[in-house]
Amino acid sequence: MDIAATETKLVFLASVGRKNSRPDPILRVKNQEEDDVCYLLDRSMPLRALMAEYCVRRGLPYGAMRFTYDGTRITEAKSAEDLGMDDEDVIDAWADQLGG
Repeated sequence: MDIAATETKLVFLASVGRKNSRPDPILRVKNQEEDDVCYLLDRSMPLRALMAEYCVRRGLPYGAMRFTYDGTRITEAKSAEDLGMDDEDVIDAWADQLGG
């Protein structure tokens, strides 16, 4: 990922830069209609903070959104470390739809 291209969209969450065995990842969150938002966060931080911040930033109701990684829904308590996420991985944001 070209950091210069995402510089204006990079959101820092928690205490970044602490000593880890692996570097903290930059994760992209995208939906089907808008630009991606990139997050730099602690590898062990629960992803609920990222998901909540994304909803606030986009003016979306948190309860009406779902987030997936590699086709699997992300639960709030999981971290990037739990899911084996690496730098530049993408989280998809979906609006829940009612009806059929």
